[in-house]
Amino acid sequence: MIGREEGTCRLIMTIGGKVAELSPAGTAKKSVSRTHCKLVVGDDGKWALTNLKASLATYVDGVQILTKEVNPRSQVVLGADQCVVDMKKVEQILQKVVPAPVKTFSLLPLEKVWNDYEEKRLKVQLDEQKKANLQRLQGVLSMLGMMIGLVEGLGPVRFVVMGLAASIAIFFFIRGSKTSNALVVKLKTLEREFQQQYICPNPECDRYLGVPWISLKDQVGCPKCKCKYTC
Repeated sequence: MIGREEGTCRLIMTIGGKVAELSPAGTAKKSVSRTHCKLVVGDDGKWALTNLKASLATYVDGVQILTKEVNPRSQVVLGADQCVVDMKKVEQILQKVVPAPVKTFSLLPLEKVWNDYEEKRLKVQLDEQKKANLQRLQGVLSMLGMMIGLVEGLGPVRFVVMGLAASIAIFFFIRGSKTSNALVVKLKTLEREFQQQYICPNPECDRYLGVPWISLKDQVGCPKCKCKYTC
């Protein structure tokens, strides 16, 4: 409630029975009522200013109003004597006594981030498993070639077969080492990209959530930015 304090004629704001001064004694003239206007702070943090009596006058940015959304930059004056309301001071008072609205964000977009990550990781692992199985088969064929080369009676051919089998075995041993390194690099890259996307849905927060989607749904909010989560 904003109005004139009886006796001192200062402009005051009353919140929950507590009085805060908006202007010094003598500044609120008779055209300002003791209950001149009401400022309501919504759950979304927006302010609405309401003129309380038809016989009173409340102006916002030069226009007389009944109810109007205002903010700390609005120019508010009361009564025919144009008593100025210091909206910056109003903001300071509200910050002390009115808790800031808790921001709420949906977790649903992160479900897709998690599912995409799981699918990509599984695909990388399956692709590498196929390559590993192929290398095992080629290793068996190489070993078979070595065994054929040991059979007597093939003459110089067996040395050619043994050399070819040994070359194949060395080639796929080196290739297997590279494949193993490639798998590690792919998984690390995938994990890094995932950690950059699987973060608190509050755009002002960059906290990596770090738990599976099925567990994330049970979290009520972010311990870092204090926002609330919904599903």
